Amino acid sequence: MFSVVNVQCPQQLKRLNLSESVYLRRLPNLSSATELEWISLQGCESLLEIPLSIQCLQKLVCLDLEGCKKLRSLPNLVQLKSLKELSLSYCSNLKMLPEIPIGIEELELEDCGLEGLPSSVPFLEDIYILKLRNCENLLSLPSSFHLKNVDALDLSGCSNLTKLPEIIGDLKVLLLNKTAIEELPSSIRSFSSLVVLNMKGCKSLKNLPSCICDMKFLQMLILSGCSKLGKLPPLYGLCSLRELYVDGTALVEIPIDIYAAECLQRLVLSGCSKLAKLRPLHDFSHLTLSYLDGTVLIEILIKRLNGRRSTFVMYHKRLHALPLNCTLMDTAGSYIVPIAEFEELSGSYNVYNYCNSVNWDQNARGDIMVDALLRMKEISITSDTDAHVIVGLPGSEIPEGFNYQSPGSSMDVLFPQCCFNSLFLGFAFCVVLDFEVPVVPKEGGAFNGISHTLPQV
Repeated sequence: MFSVVNVQCPQQLKRLNLSESVYLRRLPNLSSATELEWISLQGCESLLEIPLSIQCLQKLVCLDLEGCKKLRSLPNLVQLKSLKELSLSYCSNLKMLPEIPIGIEELELEDCGLEGLPSSVPFLEDIYILKLRNCENLLSLPSSFHLKNVDALDLSGCSNLTKLPEIIGDLKVLLLNKTAIEELPSSIRSFSSLVVLNMKGCKSLKNLPSCICDMKFLQMLILSGCSKLGKLPPLYGLCSLRELYVDGTALVEIPIDIYAAECLQRLVLSGCSKLAKLRPLHDFSHLTLSYLDGTVLIEILIKRLNGRRSTFVMYHKRLHALPLNCTLMDTAGSYIVPIAEFEELSGSYNVYNYCNSVNWDQNARGDIMVDALLRMKEISITSDTDAHVIVGLPGSEIPEGFNYQSPGSSMDVLFPQCCFNSLFLGFAFCVVLDFEVPVVPKEGGAFNGISHTLPQV
């Protein structure tokens, strides 16, 4: 261990960098270094105190004390009128923050030992970065916050924080995951520009205010692991909502106005043991649904094809077959298309195998063919190299859309002269083969399906 208390700082010194001086215990008298603008003591794990002479540094702009683990207190810093950046992250033994100047713009307190904040913090009108993540000892916050320039407030991991203060500002991101918050304040309605609200693991949360529906720009609502949450608020105003995570909650049902969230693309329901039945999800044109079937996580893509409200195409990542009697899905008036087994044989091959789906009707096959052709066009446009798409279907007839058909193993086709130009994407072929047992394609193999070779154009 060493100290530099007897060293005199040069008067014209502007930057003092003692970062990672792990044996440094004390600093010299700083009163003579009146030109100092920047001090970094990051990682000085043995530093015990900051001298009172720091109050003489009227030009100090940045003070970085991140990782000073043995630091237990700080002198009053309110005299430092030029101070804009203060970092006390990972100062695990620092229990109280002194008064700080109102001109602070960046205040970083992540993984700090703070139990509370001084009265000046809520009135930092110029602040635009405020980090309080993982302050596990933080018991409370001032009753109100003025955060007019702060876009994101991260209180995640503040595991003893039970109440969120009234916040005045225009937040876009609010992270409250793994806090002990029991309810949100009524001021949440003023967050008209909020895009992300994360309350994952808030096990004390029992309900959400109905004013949530006023957040027309909210795109992601994460309530995973809120085990006491038994009901969702109205969703009718969440016209921008794209992702809704309610896995591990006590929800009994999904509100009927979920259809108002017309932009919803992901709904996660894993671990909702009290959820008996889902409402029909016909009105969503593209929605990924995640839930648990026993112990297996299933991810399903529900996609409306060809304008038909009653058509579902369902995929999942880990199973080779999807039960037709999905207990969560109301399938009345609809048919369920089972898993498409997706394989990438190489970088230029895309394989979708539906060969084992022998219970499909003609409408299902037709819709899959339409979807397959759309996939081909998308891949041909986005691929930089030659690409192949292979789709396997059950059946004994060539699907509609193949204008040239012939029995046997060959066929003559006359192509118009104008078709071979920069807009030409490739060829689509279909062959009907007879197998004694259902087949899963392997590299070099073939099955009842279509193959589309896409040349580079």
